[in-house]
Amino acid sequence: MSGAANDQGWNQTAYEGAQKACDKYGCELAYTENLEAADISAAFADYASAGYDVVIGHGYEFGDPALEVAETYPATKFICTESDASSDNVASYVMACEQTAYVEGIIAASMTKSDKLGAIGPIQGDSLVKIVNGYEDGAKSVNPDIEVQTAWTNSFFHFRLFLFEMKQLSSKNQYYNQTNQNIDNCRRNAQLSLHGTCTNLHCCIKNSYE
Repeated sequence: MSGAANDQGWNQTAYEGAQKACDKYGCELAYTENLEAADISAAFADYASAGYDVVIGHGYEFGDPALEVAETYPATKFICTESDASSDNVASYVMACEQTAYVEGIIAASMTKSDKLGAIGPIQGDSLVKIVNGYEDGAKSVNPDIEVQTAWTNSFFHFRLFLFEMKQLSSKNQYYNQTNQNIDNCRRNAQLSLHGTCTNLHCCIKNSYE
């Protein structure tokens, strides 16, 4: 996993799902947290060489390393979420995360007083860009003229970077609400969560991958 198993979001959902599957089918579960991109291939190889039958990489960034390692371990099955990796022993599972983002966009557009929304993501990858795009599409289904500004922190973990980007987006606008900020609804799409919610400038919208 690219983050912590108790992050109240993306990784925790995967961990709990894997644990339930193992409990049901009598499998052994091992996992690695907070993997940097440079360490993914080595982690895949470690599990494959240890005799694990199925190794799952949770995120689009696991796709290319899975293809690389899979050639050396043809008896091991590799599965990657939100990736397009595919071979004889590599499969991908893509979720429609953009659908929940679309609903969040509808909610945000229905609540805004400024017709200015923000969307902040971690690292620009196809699986994350589609979520931000879904949020914007949902907002524009309510008001085609609504403005949705986006920013990227280039990190999955650092909440301070999210706060910085939120202030940057907010400072570009002329609307000020009760918290002396500008954009009054901001969707946060990152793994590190604050009590499992998206803390906005004017209101709070739940952000869950479940």
